[in-house]
Amino acid sequence: MDWRDLFNHAVRFGFNAYEARNAVKRSEDMASSARELAERLPTTSTSTAQAPNAPETSNLAPLEAKQRTALATTEETIDELKRRLGKELYRMEMDLQGGGRIANRPCDCLSKKHTLGIEATAEELMSYEANPVYGQIVSWLRAHEAEFEPEEIAKRPPDYYQSLAPEVRRFRKQVMGTGKLGPLLSTEEKEMVAEQLDAARVVTEPMRQRAQKLADRVRAGELSRNEAVAMLADELANEIEAEAES
Repeated sequence: MDWRDLFNHAVRFGFNAYEARNAVKRSEDMASSARELAERLPTTSTSTAQAPNAPETSNLAPLEAKQRTALATTEETIDELKRRLGKELYRMEMDLQGGGRIANRPCDCLSKKHTLGIEATAEELMSYEANPVYGQIVSWLRAHEAEFEPEEIAKRPPDYYQSLAPEVRRFRKQVMGTGKLGPLLSTEEKEMVAEQLDAARVVTEPMRQRAQKLADRVRAGELSRNEAVAMLADELANEIEAEAES
């Protein structure tokens, strides 16, 4: 086992351990604050009788809950649909560059069940804004639908499908307004990348050496892979915590 492989697996667990420690600390702080508040409050009657003229609240609760619900704006909805469409188009682009094949054999990666999401998202975007590219995508998919089935792929050379990839790339650029892949990432995916970059900052030389020693012990049969990951993750959590407090 290479130390980098060991470290990459430990990163996720290290951050999880760090977050778990913070969650426990926050829970303890909240419980302590609640106890202090309870001690300051005067003792009151526990009677559940309702005042004669008090308004009924049972009918108001659903209305209040509905008013508190903040829905996504039209602009946010369009941006999310575009991101999804762009991501699916990029996946199709990669499949076309592979010639519609996996391990040199035809696959169903371009078949209707995989392109249905592209078509549905494009049609939904058509209801939000008048961009001709959405209709062009739907028409293009329907024109190539038959030849994207595995039995048809087997009849054509890979370079036929590879020649279609630039068309899909053009669609993706028109949808996203850029050919860069960054905008295809969701907020959660961007946060994950940021965490990995943060983790890279705490890969000190002592930590690298520790990962290498654990990897050597795994190869020697002294530790299981899971044991080594857990040990390194705990040390990594300590490093992250120490850096956060500094």
